Amino acid sequence: MYTAQGVQRVSWIIEGLEKETTTMTTSTEHVTYGNTVCGIDGASLQITGCRFSASPMCDNFVDILMNAVAQTDTSKIWSDTDEMSTVYRGRDIHVVDAVRAFFTGAEQPNVHMTMEATFSKGWVA
Repeated sequence: MYTAQGVQRVSWIIEGLEKETTTMTTSTEHVTYGNTVCGIDGASLQITGCRFSASPMCDNFVDILMNAVAQTDTSKIWSDTDEMSTVYRGRDIHVVDAVRAFFTGAEQPNVHMTMEATFSKGWVA
């Protein structure tokens, strides 16, 4: 059901987008970040990254996710977990293994769970 407030907000957003698109210009310049891989300036390492979010559909989803994070061996990779997702970075075999271990650890009987993951591969000579 649409509310008057919601319709008003959508119209403001659309008006703002129309104004932004009329002032956009095209440029032939490209952004360069230099010799950077996964935030390590000047790196000459081959790095695989994966950012993923898992969503167990149950009331104790926080416990399930935090237990899976704690149980996953991340000794061979760099990892960071925030409120929305987890990032693993390192050699491809170790990253894939850790993502698989996390998913296996988070899987619970009789609990539907989804997981969205984006893998990236970077290399600088």
